[in-house]
Amino acid sequence: MTFPAFDVALARGQERERAFAAIFRSDDDLVTVECKSQVNSRTHVFIEMEGYGKPSGLALSTAAYWAIEVRADVWVLMRHEEVIALADAAIARFGRSHGGDRGLSVGASVPKDWLVRKP
Repeated sequence: MTFPAFDVALARGQERERAFAAIFRSDDDLVTVECKSQVNSRTHVFIEMEGYGKPSGLALSTAAYWAIEVRADVWVLMRHEEVIALADAAIARFGRSHGGDRGLSVGASVPKDWLVRKP
C-alpha cells in the first residue's frame, strides 16, 4: 500500500482545515443547529419543513450550513443543500413524517447513518 508523501498529505490536511475554519468566519453564513429530537433518537433525525400548517424549519432556513447534534456533543456539519437532498431522499423513500412538538410538525425522518453515508 502506498501512502502520499508527508508534505503532500500535510498540504491537503491544512487546506481542509482552512476550508472548515472559513465556514465560521463568513459574515453572510449562519449556522443552524438542529438538536431537539436528534439526540433522543438512536436511528433518525427529524428535519422539519412545516409546523402548524405553515412552512418552517428547512423550508424557511437561510442558513448556509446545518450543524446537527446526533448524540450528546457529537455534531455533523453539512451544507444546506445537502440537508435538502437528504430530506428529499427520505421523503421519496419513506413518505412525509410527523414530529416536533406533539407531532404537529411535518418533515422528513432521515436515518442517522445517511448523514455520513449517502443513501
